[in-house]
Amino acid sequence: MEKQQIKELVSFLGGTENVVQFTHCMTRLRFEVSNASLIDVEAIKKLEVLGAHASGKQCQVIIGGKVDKVFKEINARYPELTNTQTSIIEASKSSQNILQRILESLSAILVDTLPPIIGCGIIQGIRFTLMSFNYPSDSNLMFMLALMGSCALYFFPFLLACSTAKRVKLNQYIAMGIAAAMMYPTIINQVGSDPMKFFGFIEMPFINYSSSVIPIIVAVWLAKYVYNFFDRIVPSVVKVIFVPVLTYLVMMPVTLVAIAPIMTYGGNYLAIAIEWLFVTVPWFAGAFIGGTRPLLVLIGMHHAVRPLQAQQIATYNYTTITPINYISTMCQATAALATVFITKQKENRQVAISSAISGFMGVTEPALYGVIFKYKGALIGTVAGGAIGGLLSSMMSAKAYTFGVPNTIFTAPVFMGESAMSLLVGLFFGMLTTAFITIILGKTIYKVEDDIKFTDGKLEKEMVKKTGKLSKISFTNVGVPVSGTIVPLEELNDNTFSKKTIGEGISILPNDKKIFAPIDGVVETVFHTKHAIGITADNGVKILIHAGIDTVKLDGKFFTTHVKQGQSVKRGDLLLEMDYESIAKQGYDIHVVVLVIDNIEQRKVKIARKNGTVKVLDTLLNIEEI
Repeated sequence: MEKQQIKELVSFLGGTENVVQFTHCMTRLRFEVSNASLIDVEAIKKLEVLGAHASGKQCQVIIGGKVDKVFKEINARYPELTNTQTSIIEASKSSQNILQRILESLSAILVDTLPPIIGCGIIQGIRFTLMSFNYPSDSNLMFMLALMGSCALYFFPFLLACSTAKRVKLNQYIAMGIAAAMMYPTIINQVGSDPMKFFGFIEMPFINYSSSVIPIIVAVWLAKYVYNFFDRIVPSVVKVIFVPVLTYLVMMPVTLVAIAPIMTYGGNYLAIAIEWLFVTVPWFAGAFIGGTRPLLVLIGMHHAVRPLQAQQIATYNYTTITPINYISTMCQATAALATVFITKQKENRQVAISSAISGFMGVTEPALYGVIFKYKGALIGTVAGGAIGGLLSSMMSAKAYTFGVPNTIFTAPVFMGESAMSLLVGLFFGMLTTAFITIILGKTIYKVEDDIKFTDGKLEKEMVKKTGKLSKISFTNVGVPVSGTIVPLEELNDNTFSKKTIGEGISILPNDKKIFAPIDGVVETVFHTKHAIGITADNGVKILIHAGIDTVKLDGKFFTTHVKQGQSVKRGDLLLEMDYESIAKQGYDIHVVVLVIDNIEQRKVKIARKNGTVKVLDTLLNIEEI
């Protein structure tokens, strides 16, 4: 991009005074502006760029492999924009509406607390399973199981205090002190007593905050600003003493008098509304939640349900949502399993089998993206099965006493509540409905399309037949960088990749954390957030390996690189590792994209495999010089 075009780009964004934040990822410049109406997207598209689009106050300008160079040129010409640079995480947050930011933050805070909740929840599930078989409730074993199963939830405010403090960047021990004030034994022991009064009119109610969710989160969030305020004004020599003291003098009374009671009452009313729905129209509540669960996963809104589950437990000590989510998960795995019996193509059958196994172990993304959203019959079967199963279990008052436990075939006791039949009936009919509809529709109306394309051998024969001599053609073979399931670019939920703005290629839904070099060459780029690596092959072909969609926002978290810029690599050398399971839990798409990103007009890129499962170094792309 020439200097004149850089000047025009900034002017089309409304000038430097309109740019609030300026960042970039592997292929795009990202601008956050104060006035979105000043962005001229159509004018930007006419510049030497691959594309541009605006959403709200954020504008993304797609540059491609030269984005780092353009980014530096803009910095050099407009140094005043340097002060607007921030982490991509913060930039992305500012582009979200307030509801999205609240839901994302609540979900992230709760995710960090899941390990102890999961452990205690499974123990609690074992206890309720024994109760279903009339095991003596007053035995020493049941006492110990009750203790171990409920301790994490009882002291949930402490866990949330640490997680929230980590999120808002407050000292975790300061946060735990506020939680300790809420859980002080004198307060809990006097629940039901008349409120304590200060100055004759300020009341502090006695409320049991054990298992509560929202009060401590809001208190810690506010404490961050109080702490930072005192940290700025207190002299350095006495900060270590007076900043915590002053923070507690403000926050503990405010929390106990206002924040905690108000948030508790508000959360209780929300839980009451959900409970009313399940009591009044249980068939609708169960069918709606069970049927829409896979669709929520598709749009990334399934995380928004987690705070509702937590609030139900805080108010009633149980949740009616969790059992239905469990049934939906098993239905998704069942749809993948049913597909095994209706597909004729070996590769598709392998995808269905591996997706089913993964689904029954609690990871449904392979089933959703490899089978359910690909075959209409499987999607209809999954939605219908989840709705039927959710309806029946809800009408039988299914309950779970914890949330966040992995939905695997081995954790079913956790979701049975006090009656195993309330879950088992819904589970049986939900899975049966899913299997029946998937198979019937897959054999009649929505037949499974087995469209595996030709193999490498067939491609080479085709080229020899067309040209007479294969040796006269510059031919580059690009291998599979990570084992998994092939997904065409057109199916990705990203316009830049799906419309092939940057280049031609393919994506893979990984089942392994290790990503290897697909060709011999030199590492041209290792992006600082570790999610993308560019390699130039010995014959000049440039390949981009992009791990995940929008994972630049993670700022390197969950990624480990094993190569450096300028390093020579051989096909099969380890490039990087991505913790795709943790990344998926954060709500990000985990597809690994492999693109040919330069001189596309001079090269013909042929996809060797358009679906099915692949392993490392299988042939993925074949590039022919035109």
